[in-house]
Amino acid sequence: MSGSTNTNAPASNHVTAKHSTISRAKVLIAKKDYAAASAILRTASRDYHVLDILAVCLLRSGQTSEAISIYRSFALLPGSAMVRPELGDSCKRNFATAMILHGSPSGGLDLLESCQSRTSERALEIRAAIKAWAKTLSWWRRLDWKLNRIEPQNCVIPISFEPGEFEFELDLAPQQPLEQAVKQASALEIDKARGASMPVPETAENPPEKSSPLSHGV
Repeated sequence: MSGSTNTNAPASNHVTAKHSTISRAKVLIAKKDYAAASAILRTASRDYHVLDILAVCLLRSGQTSEAISIYRSFALLPGSAMVRPELGDSCKRNFATAMILHGSPSGGLDLLESCQSRTSERALEIRAAIKAWAKTLSWWRRLDWKLNRIEPQNCVIPISFEPGEFEFELDLAPQQPLEQAVKQASALEIDKARGASMPVPETAENPPEKSSPLSHGV
């Protein structure tokens, strides 16, 4: 009996410490002190939920390159550019946001296409930012993007939203069933009205092979 208790204690302590660290980080995040929250989260476990929160804090602190490195360290299957199937959509959207801020809209679109739900407000915002950026390209750069999804080096994609979503915020204040149904119905109407706001990935039937930007620097 005592041996069993001792064996389980470290795991229990580990979980308790993780939740304690996240709780402390949430207080700082509520104050928009992302630098301090990042410092605390670096001491927590390497659980992907913790790493996602850390990466969002880094994005909001302007440390995009480090956020990208963190996402690549846990979000991709080892030795590949395939996204881990267990990742939630919000984490994939956060990775997509990091990619476009890092100058890789193609990588951002790849991640959005791996989401189960492609009609979330944030997914639409990311696609809209990429679409607006594409309109600023010269005609031949735009053609290369449209046909082959090849972006210019060091491209800058402005966004009109605060980067990253905290998963714990998405779970807060659940809506009443009626309110949720109304919101979903409104979203469907907005989607129909926007039409081109959710474009199908603009690729040629036989695009040239290129390495995935998800697992390589841009």
